[in-house]
Amino acid sequence: MNNNLELLRLSDCWYCDRTFKTAPSLFSQLYTVHCKINNTVIPTVYGLLPVYSKSIYTSFITAISNLKPGLSTSTIMTDFEISSHNALRRVFPQTILKGCFYHLSQSFWRKIQMNAPTLSRYREDGDFVITAKMILAICFVPIPDICFAFEQLLFSDFFVNDAEILNCLSDYFEDFYIGRILRLNTRRPPLFPHSLWNCYDATINNNGRTNNSVEGWHNGFARFINCHHPDIFKFLEFLKSSQNLNEVKITQLQSGMVVSVERNRYKDHNQRLANICNTYRRENIIGYLRNIAYNITI
Repeated sequence: MNNNLELLRLSDCWYCDRTFKTAPSLFSQLYTVHCKINNTVIPTVYGLLPVYSKSIYTSFITAISNLKPGLSTSTIMTDFEISSHNALRRVFPQTILKGCFYHLSQSFWRKIQMNAPTLSRYREDGDFVITAKMILAICFVPIPDICFAFEQLLFSDFFVNDAEILNCLSDYFEDFYIGRILRLNTRRPPLFPHSLWNCYDATINNNGRTNNSVEGWHNGFARFINCHHPDIFKFLEFLKSSQNLNEVKITQLQSGMVVSVERNRYKDHNQRLANICNTYRRENIIGYLRNIAYNITI
């Protein structure tokens, strides 16, 4: 345990996520905290939590903090669960929170699926797909220009022509991520602040935008257990086995071995997005959003 906590202490970014199906029946979720060693994400802390609430998350995160004096990090990447955000900010007030772009894009996709006309058009019209994804492409605009980009997109010809079908998406994005317009042309704070979900700097600097490695670990652990909601004893048995494998991997990584290599298609995709971000010009915002949209998968 001390070794895992020391790895966390030395890491400048933590990756937090939760899963539900592998949690024993007495608990609602398995919450894990991961760090990166030589570009490989490794689980370090595991928590079985009974409910989703700020108090439970705060108790769990405080317990982690108390186990290792001086434990903190500069950045934490997580999903869009507000209770966990509030808890993380309370325990680590100086840490920057970043939302996982994959989680955001999946939420956007669920919104498309909830509206039958929008989903039908999305499945049948390739041009409409790009137009819809241009909303999501705002994540790749520099933070000072986010509201400008959103407003320019709403008033673009192709968006106005499909406003009736696109309104469910633009309204959702405005409420949760942009902030609704108030009087005097100001905006109320969105549910999720711009700094949480913006990907522009991360893409330019080749930093991670997603928790996909953590999702991959959760999926692998689920296959390892091979059942939903195991009893607590079976869960602990498999968790110990998984941790033993992780300790071998940690030793390999610390000795300089390369245990995972980024696939070329992911590397190429990230490079394409970085190339587009490097061309950003405010006066060409619509063209920029379209170019980003071509490279977004949801």
